[in-house]
Amino acid sequence: MSNFPTTLLREALEHAPVICNQVEYHPYLGQPQALALALERDLMVTAYSPLAQGAVLHDPVIGEIAASHGRTPAQIVLRWLLDQPQVATVPKAASHEHRAANLDVFDLALADEQRAAIASLARGGHAIAPS
Repeated sequence: MSNFPTTLLREALEHAPVICNQVEYHPYLGQPQALALALERDLMVTAYSPLAQGAVLHDPVIGEIAASHGRTPAQIVLRWLLDQPQVATVPKAASHEHRAANLDVFDLALADEQRAAIASLARGGHAIAPS
């Protein structure tokens, strides 16, 4: 599924098995209802536009966390997403260097307070205007 609100996804689950709901998800756009349903029904949430079309790369909170780990802001956000149960992410990367950096997050460990600081950035804004 893609961009199914929780109520519509619940309805779809009455008619057919669903494995994943792909939704815009990044630090500025929390998806608590989608995540709760994913845990309840053993679904995956695939986060698209995980960097909010680059907006989160300039966030001071994310920048400070990145500096403390010697990593890029993109790596911090990707690790934050992957640390959440039932969440996968599909970052866009135009260059080989960015693709390699995106994959170089599996040895990164964020502290609980860092994950909470990133989660607190949610303000409900979409980076992509859904039709």
